[in-house]
Amino acid sequence: MLNYSSAKDHLTKASNRYKGLTGKSFGDLGEQEQTVFFSKVYHGIKDDPARPLAKALSEEDLDGVLKQLKGSREYSYFKTYYDSLPEEE
Repeated sequence: MLNYSSAKDHLTKASNRYKGLTGKSFGDLGEQEQTVFFSKVYHGIKDDPARPLAKALSEEDLDGVLKQLKGSREYSYFKTYYDSLPEEE
């Protein structure tokens, strides 16, 4: 079970890792992007695999995010979010 202290520690870890990889604030990400990156960090993603995911998130490259998540538990969550976005004209 994930308690408050553990969740806070993992959130801090995800925030620090994102900032370290991109130089940008984790708080600038949308809710879905934060959830995906937090989940990957919580489940033990290493720095090398986190780097391309963080880069795609920071550049708002949603196709790149999906590519990085392919085959993972977070893929369907993010794909559902991605598919709900209005198409750009």
